[in-house]
Amino acid sequence: MLKNYLKIAARNLFKHKAYSFINIAGLAIGMACFLLILFYVQFEKSYDNFHVNGGRIYRVLRESVAEGYVDRRANTGAPLAPLLLQDFPAITNAVRFTNFFEGLVCANDNCFNETRFFFADNSVFDVFTFALRLGRDSSQFASQI
Repeated sequence: MLKNYLKIAARNLFKHKAYSFINIAGLAIGMACFLLILFYVQFEKSYDNFHVNGGRIYRVLRESVAEGYVDRRANTGAPLAPLLLQDFPAITNAVRFTNFFEGLVCANDNCFNETRFFFADNSVFDVFTFALRLGRDSSQFASQI
């Protein structure tokens, strides 16, 4: 029975070549689009999943509109984090990052000329669970200051 169905399908494919090509090409393009959208959504949902509380981490964006162009950036003013903690009781912690491209960094008597580094609040390791290769996290360091 299945053999008969396959013969009929093959005859119809060869009899109506253009129609069959359009249908098969449409099916292939539809499946490819579905897979691309699926992979994109999975990638977008994978941010911060390696952190313990990854589902509770949010990023604040600043949106500005000039001459019909919308610009979204992650840089906000420094007072925003304390204001968010003060005005919204649902927010339990906040971290601010400041990007520097080059500068002299000193800790105790050791100074280093660093390129492309970030300053962060002491609460960075309370929010994010990065594994450190060397050194101590800020909670251990802050208690000694």
